Amino acid sequence: MSKWQSKDQLVQLLSNLVEIPSITGSEAEVILPDFVVEQLSDLQYFKQNPHHLQKNPTGDGRYFVTALVKKSDSTKNTVILVSHFDVVDVQDYGVWKEDAFNPKKLTSMFYS
Repeated sequence: MSKWQSKDQLVQLLSNLVEIPSITGSEAEVILPDFVVEQLSDLQYFKQNPHHLQKNPTGDGRYFVTALVKKSDSTKNTVILVSHFDVVDVQDYGVWKEDAFNPKKLTSMFYS
């Protein structure tokens, strides 16, 4: 089965992303782009076109990811998606801050 085609697969991907404590300015911040590249490089398109997936330095010890997916046929229609990583501190979670990066546990605490 392909990646991210079912609700369960999408929830798992989102959980995996949230579980990375990549608070801006922390040592763990560099883990998130590595994870994104790892996940995308598993896709058939990027296996065939690895040069279209890159982790780029920002110059201050951080990184951003670029990923280009080209349609095989020539087309005038283009979609460009731009994103960035910006994870805030979890102090506002108060008593729940220890679970801020555990979405399943945090959700169960609110809905149990």
